[in-house]
Amino acid sequence: MIIAYATHVRIANVGRLIGDQMWTGTQDEMSVSDFVHRISGDVISTFETATAENTAIKYYLEMAVDFQQTTQDGNVRSTSARFFMPITTSDVEKMDINNVLMQLMENVEAFSGQNSGWTMSKVNYLRLCWGSYRPLEVGTFIPIPKHIAAKKVVVNINS
Repeated sequence: MIIAYATHVRIANVGRLIGDQMWTGTQDEMSVSDFVHRISGDVISTFETATAENTAIKYYLEMAVDFQQTTQDGNVRSTSARFFMPITTSDVEKMDINNVLMQLMENVEAFSGQNSGWTMSKVNYLRLCWGSYRPLEVGTFIPIPKHIAAKKVVVNINS
């Protein structure tokens, strides 16, 4: 009889949130591309600083946008929507601000498209959040209980 006894391995362990930066929009910016082009240098700088301070980070982007719609009877309705870029790790993919811009613009167009009547009125903010990320980390050595070790049928490798 062989009993497998292994050490504990934590996979994709995400530490606590260590960074959160928000950039706000202005009334002058009438498009997502205007907003993102204005802040892109600061976003890239913040991202590069975060990756330099940590071995790897897990991050996501969130953008809040206001929309307006004029109804058939002339009333103006408004709503807000938040768009998220999927959580990504810095050891897999570097941030490409042009790719981010295209994805955000596609999301906004999808929301306001298909004859919905919604038009973007303002970009409220873009938020970058990140946390430390340890993709593989071996846990502590777990000794075999004495009653099992006494049978001399188990090999416990101390890594």
